[in-house]
Amino acid sequence: TSLKDIKELPIITKELIRKNNLDFVSNYFDKKKLLTQVTSGTTGTPLEIFKTEKSNSLFFALGWRHKSRFGLTINDRRLTCSGRIAKSYEPNDLVIANSLFTNRSYFNGCDINENNIDKFSDYLNKNSFGFYEGYPSVVDWLAQLLNKNKLRILNRPKLIVTGSEQTSKVQKERWLKTFGARTTEFYGTAEFVGCLSECEYGNLHEDFECGHIEIIPTDDEYTKKMIQTGWGNPAMPFIRYNIGDTVKPKDGKCPCGRESKIFEDLSGREEDYIITPNKGKLMGLSQVFNKAKNVIQMQAEQNTINSVNLKIVPSKNFEKSDLDILL
Repeated sequence: TSLKDIKELPIITKELIRKNNLDFVSNYFDKKKLLTQVTSGTTGTPLEIFKTEKSNSLFFALGWRHKSRFGLTINDRRLTCSGRIAKSYEPNDLVIANSLFTNRSYFNGCDINENNIDKFSDYLNKNSFGFYEGYPSVVDWLAQLLNKNKLRILNRPKLIVTGSEQTSKVQKERWLKTFGARTTEFYGTAEFVGCLSECEYGNLHEDFECGHIEIIPTDDEYTKKMIQTGWGNPAMPFIRYNIGDTVKPKDGKCPCGRESKIFEDLSGREEDYIITPNKGKLMGLSQVFNKAKNVIQMQAEQNTINSVNLKIVPSKNFEKSDLDILL
């Protein structure tokens, strides 16, 4: 009869969903007509998610409501810094991919290194962007190389919007110095079980239109585990889902006037990378994992600049073709 009753249900995990993926899809929907997305894998194992077009639109609406708090509009040109390859991306021809439809440019973190950082610097100074967005690890890699090579960015954005990974205080300070812009954070998930968006006072607010967040104690008295229930995506709703992220709740009301739950810190989302011989960084390693459906877990271990050890936990259906895909 109320959200209090939800605690009578068991908590579900990523491992349970991965093993029974299609069983979590609602029978009311035709799977062939649903959109699919794979989670980033920054908190454990990547998952394939099925969702409706309407839920996809709601997710983007929440993201744009967050941006609008800081004066951004849909007409602002944006720079996306990510580790995922854009559909129009041609690695032999392009360093920078452009998308006219979304009025944006795309930097792939895998391409940014000391040998070409001047190209990225020139591009940023010849083009004006309303805001930067993307993975903190890629934005920070760009900032570190610009600083190391004493390259100044004169065309400065209004804002830097981050997601997918946690953003550290050190990173925010570095970006303010390098790009001259403050940072704001939007926490969303491909599973669409909940969103948190930062306000003008630096607090993370629960966006309760798409889900409900339970707070579960951990060994640390300040940090709490998030158990999330989502109703933003009726095609694949998760009830009492342990996503693996933790938060630090904050007491009292926020000066911004919004009355949703507030949090002051988010942790658990860290992205690793591989260093390449040309001193670049390979990020978004979950994209490799996603190609091999019969691997339960994977770990990439780098001890030298020229080699990587790949450790896998195979499922009972694992075949040589899965290994070929990984390699």
